[in-house]
Amino acid sequence: MKAVRQLMRTETITLPRDASVAAAMRAMLEHRVGAISVVEGHRILGIITTRDLLGQALYRLVGDIMTTGLATIGPDEPITTAYQIMEARDVNQLPVIEHGRLIGLVTRLDILHELGKLTDPLTGLPWPGTLRQRAAELLQQGQEIVILFIDLDRFRLVNKRFGHVVGDRLITAVAAHLLHATDTAQDLLCRYGGDEFAIVTTRGAEQAEALAETILAGIRRLTLPELEGFTLTASIGLAGGRRAGKRSPACASVRSASRSRGTGSRRTWNWSTRGGGTPAGPKARRSVTARCGCWRRRRSAPWPGCCRRGGAWRWKRSPTPPSRWARP
Repeated sequence: MKAVRQLMRTETITLPRDASVAAAMRAMLEHRVGAISVVEGHRILGIITTRDLLGQALYRLVGDIMTTGLATIGPDEPITTAYQIMEARDVNQLPVIEHGRLIGLVTRLDILHELGKLTDPLTGLPWPGTLRQRAAELLQQGQEIVILFIDLDRFRLVNKRFGHVVGDRLITAVAAHLLHATDTAQDLLCRYGGDEFAIVTTRGAEQAEALAETILAGIRRLTLPELEGFTLTASIGLAGGRRAGKRSPACASVRSASRSRGTGSRRTWNWSTRGGGTPAGPKARRSVTARCGCWRRRRSAPWPGCCRRGGAWRWKRSPTPPSRWARP
């Protein structure tokens, strides 16, 4: 995530405190700005805006009518922090201060433009870059994290059968459920792309597992009037927890959580709501897969094209498996 330093405007317009209102108006018209910082040397004293100038006599000094007690921000703070300060103080710009000196100005418009690139317009959730940044910060602080990777099963069938508009509504409904299930104090939810979501959390392993079960149960209950007869399911992979060795980078944890949806790694967990929705552990998944040789051993249960010979599931030549058995 970008820092304030990367967005701030270094060519700031300033006035001394003994400048007149008329001089402030001329400066605003000349530079096409709505606010000017009032300084003394390199120290900022206040700010004067077009709203402050309304109804004022032209001979008055800006030092008498300027707004003091300003909220400021450091250049290395993330832009999300700057936006939170602007929202809390109801201001449209923040002076950027470094070592007590005014070095720039960051505006709400600049921040909103940048945040628009980091946020999914459909769900309002941040994109994966924010999750990686948050995970890296937590690891640098010495905290243990768990990453949950959520993948909706058979979602492409929704788009094909019901249309992309219904698919977007379903994605929005899933995002709302995930927001309700998570706690912003310890969880950060993002849309990873398509029908995938990811969560980085500071919960312990057991609490993360409980969160995964809650999410899966809620997704099974999601319904839309347009999806009559269709039950949505999902798979969740988890990676992380307390480790004795060196911590892996945040991006490696995300990849591990993504892969754990269909593997039996010792340091990852997997739940799947397929086949009745009962969570199955890695050992159960491997044992079932070993009994079935169909579909290149990538299925945890046989599909109708299978045949059983000699007590083991074997491949039977037949047409392509029905779409309802297709891998999401």
